[in-house]
Amino acid sequence: MFMYPSGFFNGLSRLLTTEFTTIFSILSLVSPGPNVLSKNISS
Repeated sequence: MFMYPSGFFNGLSRLLTTEFTTIFSILSLVSPGPNVLSKNISS
């Protein structure tokens, strides 16, 4: 019977959380936001 160590799942979930947080923060910095985008399109 093969079992994964619990530390593997903890590290993997922590890594994924860090990756998503970094990506979302970069996206929020790069893209101004829906309100600014809609203003630019309408003008």
